[in-house]
Amino acid sequence: VNMLELVDTYLQDAGLYDGWTSQLQFWNDTGDGSEQFIVLQSNGGTQVMNGLGGDFYFSLYVVGKQGQYNVADVDAKANEIIEYIKTHPIDSCVNYIQLQAPLGRP
Repeated sequence: VNMLELVDTYLQDAGLYDGWTSQLQFWNDTGDGSEQFIVLQSNGGTQVMNGLGGDFYFSLYVVGKQGQYNVADVDAKANEIIEYIKTHPIDSCVNYIQLQAPLGRP
């Protein structure tokens, strides 16, 4: 199990994927225009050495329904994820998680 999978499990266990399709690394259009996606992608980090801690960076993309202007749903889900991470930064699975530049560019 790698850090990407651990963060994915952290979000899944919190119920943050409920009603959304989660995908790792890349967004894959399934062809179902009513489907909404949360895509978790590795995004670098700091040096990782044996026996020492390191930082792993991730980007999370919230993708709304195809052909629909559902900004309210996307914003609500993004803010739900932000609030959860802010209030639950310590977890037995990932140890510590924090936000950097939440709600970046669309």
